[in-house]
Amino acid sequence: MEVPKRGKRLQVVGGGVVAGRDFTGLRWAAIELQDSMPGWARLLPVGARRPMADRWVITFEDCNFSGLRCMGFDPGPARFIRCRFDDVRVGFSPDALVHAHFVDCVFSGELHGNLSAQRNYRDPRGRAVISGNDFRRLAGASYMDGVDLETNRWDHGGEHLVVRRGGPGWPSVTARREEHEQLRWLVDNTKPGTRQSFGVFERQYTDLDLWAFLTYHVLAHAPGTPEPALLPRPAPVPLMQTHESREPTLDMDAFERGEVRLAPLTARVQVGPEMVDLQVDHAQLVELLSRTTGLDGAVLLEQELVPSDRLDRLRRASADDIARASDPWSAPNEKAPDTLGPWQQDLIEQELRTLQELLRRHPDEPLTILQP
Repeated sequence: MEVPKRGKRLQVVGGGVVAGRDFTGLRWAAIELQDSMPGWARLLPVGARRPMADRWVITFEDCNFSGLRCMGFDPGPARFIRCRFDDVRVGFSPDALVHAHFVDCVFSGELHGNLSAQRNYRDPRGRAVISGNDFRRLAGASYMDGVDLETNRWDHGGEHLVVRRGGPGWPSVTARREEHEQLRWLVDNTKPGTRQSFGVFERQYTDLDLWAFLTYHVLAHAPGTPEPALLPRPAPVPLMQTHESREPTLDMDAFERGEVRLAPLTARVQVGPEMVDLQVDHAQLVELLSRTTGLDGAVLLEQELVPSDRLDRLRRASADDIARASDPWSAPNEKAPDTLGPWQQDLIEQELRTLQELLRRHPDEPLTILQP
């Protein structure tokens, strides 16, 4: 069948093999690929399900998805074999890890989400395979739970740094794990006994001080070079997702022009001489400040200077006050979406405390929300 180039929501249910198709230039707000595995089959052991896997799960072989623009992509357990994803801007739905198979594919552009090879009850074969792919020109993805380090390729030493458990610089990483959120995440998720033994850091999504620290320890450096300082400011958690799985409402034309960022969305604020990127978007920051300070959201959205005396409430806020204000997605008496997991709640609370500490260090300085 012919697939329309543009639309709001595309849902494909079923299995079979699609070979050699040209899907270039697709512009969809949301795409969902669902398997047709019957409920009774989920009760069978993996070995008994595998013979029917091709009928229940769709497989794309030698297909071209270049130029794909999609804010909410849920591939389910679909398989992509020798496919091209050049110049894509894709955001995976954040309600679960991405368990699709990617084998011998080529990527470039932005693909935001967590690629995982852990066990998946939705997949008749039990586990995704992510191997032989070219990720050298790809930004935004995290690689977890058994992604193949040996066959996949990254731009190590360029836009990427691949940090192996037990590899160069690992003793320094473990020694400093408590000083930085991303280092702590890396060490905790690559412990012996886990299926993951490495982490991939991207230059554009890594704090400058952490990037300098990793470059110094993981890559070769001149003898006698002083070790760069590692600031205590936490970096974004690699698991961070920044768009909702609810029906997208963003302007697709703005998304295609690159005016809408998928991840990681940040709100840049400045208090006195200090400037910091909070890992929430501007709308979320406005909501957080409105809930904790009573500041006018319209004024905040205009990025106007906010007098510091109106921020005293946030300076004095207790841990309970911050916890109550840290859910910007739900209005009073409205149930929060299921996609707001505990780690997201913790991250938002962490960002509020970061802002609170920044204001405490500069009690007489105004706060400015800067353009991202």
